[in-house]
This record gives sequence, C-alpha cells and structure tokens, in this order.
Amino acid sequence: RSGTGRCPETLLVASTDLSHYVPARIARELDHAALERVQALDPEGLCELVETKDLSMCGYLPTAIVLAACRARGARRATLVRYGHSGETTGDEDQVVGYAALVVPKP
Repeated sequence: RSGTGRCPETLLVASTDLSHYVPARIARELDHAALERVQALDPEGLCELVETKDLSMCGYLPTAIVLAACRARGARRATLVRYGHSGETTGDEDQVVGYAALVVPKP
C-alpha cells in the first residue's frame, strides 16, 4: 500500500462476451455502441444501453462495476485493443458472438 491508501499495482479485470447469436452486421453495430460506453468509462450508459437495446452482453454488470472502479481511481478512458466476432473464425456470419479487448491505462 502506498501512503495514499491505494494499492498502486491493483489489476482490475472484467470478462464478458458481447452480442450472442445475431448476424455479424447487427453484432458490430450493437457491440460498438457498448464499446463506446466502455471506452468512455460510463457504467451508467453501458447499463442503460444493454437494457434498452436488449444487448445480450452477459457480463455487463461486472463490467460496469470495473468501469466505475477505474473511474474512481482517476482513469478517464479505455483503449480498444481489438474487436472481433466468432464468424471471423467459423465463416458463419449469420449467428456470431462478439468479443473485444480493452485496456485502461494508469491515470
């Protein structure tokens, strides 16, 4: 622990799929809307989006909690490292599952 009461080497991790079993075009649209909220560290906006657009992002609540914790620690933005969907591997563009990796730099 540092003198500020914070653990400077804390690693926060949230893991979730994005869209489930929708056409790739729809997955990209919905997933990127959710990723915009994640990149903005906007847990409230993420929850609202998932609930109003019926996005099948199964782990959105744990993700929202991690976003709030990052923001509370002084972070301002997350960076998208990569986005993809299962159809890129299987060739099936009719029913894909979306995935992304993001990182939140130290404030």
